Amino acid sequence: STPTIYLIGHSSVDATVGNENIVTNNIIRNISGNATVYGLYNSGSDGVFYYHNTVSIDDINSTSGTTRGFYQTTIASDIEFKNNIISINRGGTGIKYCIYLNAAASVVTSNNNVLYMNAPAGTNNIGYSGGAQATLLDWQTATSADANSVDDDPIFANPSSAQFTPTNAAINGMADASVNVTTDIYGVTRAATPDPGAIEFTPPA
Repeated sequence: STPTIYLIGHSSVDATVGNENIVTNNIIRNISGNATVYGLYNSGSDGVFYYHNTVSIDDINSTSGTTRGFYQTTIASDIEFKNNIISINRGGTGIKYCIYLNAAASVVTSNNNVLYMNAPAGTNNIGYSGGAQATLLDWQTATSADANSVDDDPIFANPSSAQFTPTNAAINGMADASVNVTTDIYGVTRAATPDPGAIEFTPPA
């Protein structure tokens, strides 16, 4: 319960322009215990594109452990982080971040994401860049990134039964279609104005 967990990681994996590593349509969920948790991890890896991933770090019984939804460290370039859902509801005293950029000189383009922090305890921040950024507005001001991102609850259908389809109409159709991810994790064709995260959805009436 107390190691460091890397769910999807790239370390010193450099891709040339036009040959990027693409991380898309993944659901990260059900991570229990008191480990330090990195949902999506990049250490010095050029050319990694993160599109349409859902990261839910939500063990309410956790009592400690640092949490980072997306983490980038060691200078790298050509990194895109778009159309993702990072939802953190983890319990415990650990410091928690939706997105953490540890290398100021890295070139990371981040936008059209859902960055939702609702942890019941600990020190909680939307992001880190040059310092902790508690709110989405703080993060946008510090980084000039995520202008089209939101901090709304995706309202997953039923996480306890592994149902991570969002139901919040406020995030419906807010993703950037230009990333050209045409289907979701289930093979469903994405709309012309697609949804963030791994699952394309229609809000309940």
